[in-house]
Amino acid sequence: MYVVDTGVSWLQHPYLYSSNGELTAQELASLLEEGYTEAYIDLSRCRPGTLPPELEALIPSVSGEEASSTFLPPPPQVSLEEELPMARMVLQSSLDMVKNLMDTVRKGQAFDAPSAEPLVENILDSLDRNADALFSLCKLRQKDDYTYTHCVNVSVMSGIFARGLGLSYDTLQGIGLGALFHDVGKAMIPQRILQAPRRLNDDEMAVMRRHPQLGVDYLKDYKGAPKEVFQITLEHHEQYCGKGYPKSLDSNEISLPGRIAAVVDVFDALSSKRVYKDPMPLSKALSILYSMREKEFFPGMAERFIRLLGVYPVGSAVELEDGTLGVISQSNPANPMKPTVILIHDKEGKKLRKMSLDLSKDGSPSIRRTITAVELGVAPASVLGLPA
Repeated sequence: MYVVDTGVSWLQHPYLYSSNGELTAQELASLLEEGYTEAYIDLSRCRPGTLPPELEALIPSVSGEEASSTFLPPPPQVSLEEELPMARMVLQSSLDMVKNLMDTVRKGQAFDAPSAEPLVENILDSLDRNADALFSLCKLRQKDDYTYTHCVNVSVMSGIFARGLGLSYDTLQGIGLGALFHDVGKAMIPQRILQAPRRLNDDEMAVMRRHPQLGVDYLKDYKGAPKEVFQITLEHHEQYCGKGYPKSLDSNEISLPGRIAAVVDVFDALSSKRVYKDPMPLSKALSILYSMREKEFFPGMAERFIRLLGVYPVGSAVELEDGTLGVISQSNPANPMKPTVILIHDKEGKKLRKMSLDLSKDGSPSIRRTITAVELGVAPASVLGLPA
């Protein structure tokens, strides 16, 4: 049988990143001796004849474009430092567009939706050159209004996620557009509800839950819009367990773009500054995503997103096993526990000249733990050369 997950929490062990593949009789005996009682298997990739009839009957028939669990995005074409200036311009132009969109909708006017298509192309081009540049800008700068930054962040990270699943460029374009527009319906929600510095009451939540449908209704005049635009706008709050909104869709009714946006939407909300809370550390936000798997999120979706970002996303402050401190500067989807880090303090606390260390190289120390910016002694954004 083909094992895809050992079922052990990645918060306790890094086994989420152990190699998947066929489970042999010898490996099975070893796993049983270690105390494992279950494992997750991919029915469609098991060798014929290894499954009992009741499991053979459950093998799904694959139709259309399916996400690959083994695809890895191509490596960066340029360095983080080289891509940052271009990424800043891409991010700013996208923010300006979203602000214009929301202001236009609030005034009850029509917005030129196709004008966003070149912006999404620019986002995808930047991700191809170096995905860490846009990601770090999205997650380490918190100065702009959440309403606007959230739409751009979800577009960028949905692009990262979809690229990592090996989806086609046309699908990436549709997903990027859908994510950019996914909260357009919020422009029709009263500001007293949107900006409430507290938990919403039942009546206010009922109003808030209308925003996906309001968004789809507003975008209906977007001629030639990719289907992903409407799927993401309507479905980004739907859940695998069937308790999402606005339609409480069954799991098999939620599209792949909707599943992608659901994971990214929650991650950005948790890790962003809001009127009522400070941003959550990226690693903590990922741990919450993992706890939501197979409940709010489809099986495998949270895990795949974590694999792409790594347990220690770009911008995370970390302490290595040898006591040195630094900031993650480059992800490593092929070996997520071994990213690249910029070292800034040695184990005695003495300041180092910025030095980049690829932890996947033989002899490199492992990461012991994530630390706060206070423990690091400097803002991670400044270490990466991001604007204050």
